[in-house]
Amino acid sequence: MRSPAILLASAVLLSTSGLAVPLQAKESRPNIDVSNMMRFCQGEAASKYSVSPRDISTLPVERTNNNYRVYGQTPSDGDRALFFYCEFNQHREFDGVTMTSDKRSSGNSGGTARESVNVEDMARYCTGMAAEKFKQSPRYITTNAPVRQSNGTYTVYGQYDASTNYTQSFVCTYNSSGVFKKVE
Repeated sequence: MRSPAILLASAVLLSTSGLAVPLQAKESRPNIDVSNMMRFCQGEAASKYSVSPRDISTLPVERTNNNYRVYGQTPSDGDRALFFYCEFNQHREFDGVTMTSDKRSSGNSGGTARESVNVEDMARYCTGMAAEKFKQSPRYITTNAPVRQSNGTYTVYGQYDASTNYTQSFVCTYNSSGVFKKVE
């Protein structure tokens, strides 16, 4: 007759071996190295929006809370563009592409967003809108944090080097609900 300890050990072994199958069967997403997130985002956005990755411009990876975010646009320059961001979770797993604005079919080159922009995203959104208006790469544009005005609206100040001797300044404005109004 077997001892209770051996029977208990056998029961534990059987029950834990049954758990190993579902853990192995779980589909895992790859952890994307931070240095590869911009390129990965280009590929995912190209697939989602049916464009060439060469026509996509992305900004450097940003850390938001525990997650990672990459902002981008397609085409990489011009009067009309689609703006988006790629989200990666705290484990550096890709969570998806989210469109923020689509100016491709709009006749308005300054454009206005129909959706409100979160305060923490206003500077990046401004960068994209300025890149579109001034026909610059977003990576060469610098923007400051949004400033709430006394009337409840928001402004974001920015700049880029227009030439070796000249720095162009601009300002993006948002209404009190966070809806983008203009860049000038």
